[in-house]
Amino acid sequence: MVQIIWSNRLRFAFILILCMFVLVSCSRDDDDDAPVAVGDNVLDAESLTFSLGMIEDDPLEITIERSSKKYTATLETVNEVRGTYELSDRSWTLDPYPSLNVTSEDAFSDSFILQIIDPLKIAETGNPSSGRIKILSPKLGTISIVFRDSQNLDIRLDGGSDVPVAWSGLMDLLGSTDAPDWKKEAALACSLMHYLITETDYVLGTIFLIEQNGDSITNKGSLTFAGDEFPDTPPAGVPEKGSSILSFTDISGDSNAGPGDDFTWTYYNVWDASSGMLSVGTVYLVDYLRNLETTSGKGDITSVGFPPSKCGGVVYDYVTRHKIGSGSPRLIEYTITLNGGFTVVFEK
Repeated sequence: MVQIIWSNRLRFAFILILCMFVLVSCSRDDDDDAPVAVGDNVLDAESLTFSLGMIEDDPLEITIERSSKKYTATLETVNEVRGTYELSDRSWTLDPYPSLNVTSEDAFSDSFILQIIDPLKIAETGNPSSGRIKILSPKLGTISIVFRDSQNLDIRLDGGSDVPVAWSGLMDLLGSTDAPDWKKEAALACSLMHYLITETDYVLGTIFLIEQNGDSITNKGSLTFAGDEFPDTPPAGVPEKGSSILSFTDISGDSNAGPGDDFTWTYYNVWDASSGMLSVGTVYLVDYLRNLETTSGKGDITSVGFPPSKCGGVVYDYVTRHKIGSGSPRLIEYTITLNGGFTVVFEK
């Protein structure tokens, strides 16, 4: 395991070096251009469209551990996941027909196609409240999943009958020793969609921080955020209050935190009371994109994100998110580990 982690870090460092050469070689001289005032902000839009895909040579890997069961799923893009984000109520809509190829390991080995059949509606980073997805598995058959509301769904294998499942019971399915594999695979697919949107939401939140606090990040080099404090005894070995740091690397060379630069989240046992998640590890956000449309010297932000360039994307270095229970002392209910990454661009 140590050898794998060290190898990924070496590869990421090498990618960063290549990025620097690419940016230097591809940059143009803008000294003669008139300065542009950014008069609008991406936050002023009522909604944003987005496109999301996996990094080709380092796709997102999500590992879920529950009750001594371990599921590792690698996601690769068949078709980009596209959709809309509404800023007023922080809701997501995932368009139909994108597909992800999922290779599952550990608790059961299977490769399947995960398709969105009907649009998925998701409030904030919660559960889908409507929509339908389908699993095409050579090993287990075709599994249909219909979301009736944010707490309930129906799963069905091939031409069988619908089996009602509460969202709260999905993790119990993954930890079960008696449930059939097709039900566990349905639970895994739902969990993958949930955490993919959760991580995308984190990225959008980071973009908001960059745009609203660019001067502070530039002047200080980083921003530090205190985590929530446990109201009682935290899990063993976890401090009562952790922190996270958002830093930037001036790849563009313009001495400003902005387009072309890299950003890094470092989580030091930071607990989010609203989600109950405790985060540890590092996320690299590489090659920040910000496009402007300029009219009469005024710039309007039209798209932002971390695109599928030669070195761009959101890259996880074995980031661990523990779900912390509400008992006392607090215990870890399950663990999500993320490695590899994805690309995402938001547009007005």
